[in-house]
Amino acid sequence: MRSILVIRKHTHVGDMLCSLSMSVALREEWPHCRITLLAAPASYLVPLAEIHPYLGEIILNEKRSLTYILRLHLRLLRACFDPVVLSSTISLS
Repeated sequence: MRSILVIRKHTHVGDMLCSLSMSVALREEWPHCRITLLAAPASYLVPLAEIHPYLGEIILNEKRSLTYILRLHLRLLRACFDPVVLSSTISLS
């Protein structure tokens, strides 16, 4: 395996912190893989690159326009991620 895409739908700080342990487990299982996080931008600054050294790249899914979404889709297709992991937390609220 060469690269893993982790998709994070919720951008709340607590949810993001919970998903970081999954990246640690992925790194332990596949130490030479590139781990990329695809996440929606938060309304506040979350310095993921600084607090989590296992993430190779962080891509923000800003959903600005149809053109932006199509370019993002093509970028992800060209990256040829081996597995794609959807990181999710359960909300009871």
